[in-house]
Amino acid sequence: MRFEEARFLILPLRSMGDPRDPALVLDLIAAASKIISYTTGKSKQAFADDSQLISAVSFEVAVLGEAAKRLSRDLQVTYPEIPWRQIAAVRDVPDLLGHLRRIQTGLGT
Repeated sequence: MRFEEARFLILPLRSMGDPRDPALVLDLIAAASKIISYTTGKSKQAFADDSQLISAVSFEVAVLGEAAKRLSRDLQVTYPEIPWRQIAAVRDVPDLLGHLRRIQTGLGT
């Protein structure tokens, strides 16, 4: 699903929780869409060898974490199947670096 299509999925959110929630959900969708578009068709090795790609994906992961951290508790409780805490935690640099090291280790580098 493309970002342009996904943005219409959040219209019902306007009536729940914090009025900032719809914009934050759009931020989550946009960041995830960018990560997918940046990495689609890339091998693990191509990803590992491309410092610009790693930087771009890292930034979008931080955007995901920041947006998730700012969502209202009401929205988070409404969607308990989504691991909000884990998503929010990746915005912290030490945690983000740890995640990236695990990715790098998984790539065999």
